[in-house]
Amino acid sequence: MDGTNEGEREVATFGPLRDALREEVYPVTSAELIETYGAFEFEGPGGVDRLEDALGRAEEVTFRDPRDVRDAILDGLAAGSAFEATDAAELFVDDEDAEWSSLSF
Repeated sequence: MDGTNEGEREVATFGPLRDALREEVYPVTSAELIETYGAFEFEGPGGVDRLEDALGRAEEVTFRDPRDVRDAILDGLAAGSAFEATDAAELFVDDEDAEWSSLSF
């Protein structure tokens, strides 16, 4: 990745989307998430990628919990052009240590 130290990962900032995903009722489909949150934008060094586009690249269409959604979004972001990462493992979630469990039952 240009302009970063070796081993340094790019940051995907979920911000308020993390809490919204935790409050969703699961299971939920990618179509439902796109309808509700599709315009949410992730800003990377190569531009902006929308949640709609990132989830559109995901193989999974039904999610069991917020972690599944987060992982699918990271996979989609890595496949896009806004981030230089070529693999989701190269992306760092801004609040990686934050709770990603579902708040709904």
